[in-house]
Amino acid sequence: MVEVEEKIFTRVDGTERRFTEIVEENIDRVSKSYYTGVATVNDFSNGSMNLFELVNQSDCQYDIEFYMETIKQELLFKYATGDALDDFGAQKGIYREEANFSTSNVLLTLANSLNTPITIFEGTEISTDDTIIFLLAEDVKFEVGQTTANAEIICEEAGSIGNVKAGSINIILTDLPYDLTVTNLNDITDGVDEEDDDSYRDRIVDSHLNYPVGTVKWYEKVAETLVSNAYYHKLSPTNGEIVYKPTSNVTNTDLANLFNQKENDIVNLTINFSPANPRSVIDNGMSIIVHVRSGYSFSVIKTQIINAVSNYVVNLKLGEVFKPSCVGYLCESVEGIQFTQLTGYEEINLENDEYAVIEGDLQVIQG
Repeated sequence: MVEVEEKIFTRVDGTERRFTEIVEENIDRVSKSYYTGVATVNDFSNGSMNLFELVNQSDCQYDIEFYMETIKQELLFKYATGDALDDFGAQKGIYREEANFSTSNVLLTLANSLNTPITIFEGTEISTDDTIIFLLAEDVKFEVGQTTANAEIICEEAGSIGNVKAGSINIILTDLPYDLTVTNLNDITDGVDEEDDDSYRDRIVDSHLNYPVGTVKWYEKVAETLVSNAYYHKLSPTNGEIVYKPTSNVTNTDLANLFNQKENDIVNLTINFSPANPRSVIDNGMSIIVHVRSGYSFSVIKTQIINAVSNYVVNLKLGEVFKPSCVGYLCESVEGIQFTQLTGYEEINLENDEYAVIEGDLQVIQG
């Protein structure tokens, strides 16, 4: 083997390409070649001019091959879908978020009390009018004289298909020898679809593994494996601070432990962690006046507006700008709204250590 410094890259097909392989291939090619009028030179010993020139040429070839493989990987990643995209994510330890089954409770009601206790068994099928099927997640026992009972349920199919309005579940599919009715008293909202390709691709691109270790973005992205949003501020060559958006069940200690892990521990750097400060961008003195088209329910529209605006505020990052124009757009995107008026709203520039909150209840008024 020729004594040259080794370097390696991985091809799209997963195989390794080594610099020494290229050098050996070129030595073999030149040694076996014969050109008219040119004698083949076979002295490729260490220190020879032939080896020096061939290594330089091989280095150029290595760079070209590496560049071409990089382009291939970028194109494949850009257009990869399904299992192919999953393979890219797995290489970085990032996995597609799976679908969640929606769960809730229903009220079971007997038309008449019975003289003996009965049990409605786990797995009993119930559904909505449009045949979204749920299963009882537990046995439900009616004692003598008891006519109502609550039961935990789970949707038969994972995903948002199981998110239904209160009162939607009203059919018992399983044949039972009882005069029994069922209803869900509350909206069901916890069903989540499997992460789509676009969202998954964005998370892979946004991973801290795509940023050089020790850069500002690297610190922020590592922290965001635990918290929803973080801002890194370099205080000195040996000290830094990470301000983060408070996240349920995550403490300063959790973040410190994360950065103390071997792969995240930067020598001679001390990091302080601080939760960001809340900044009210909407309060009780501000209101959204909604003018509803005929035939639409204000209460339904109000709920949709509250959800949309609340999500907008929650998803604002540290240091971003709260824009009333975005609130107005979200409101008027709700079906059934003729137009809206915002009262008391103003643009607010959040500092890097501030996150947006709604103080009190969101005031949505019918105009």
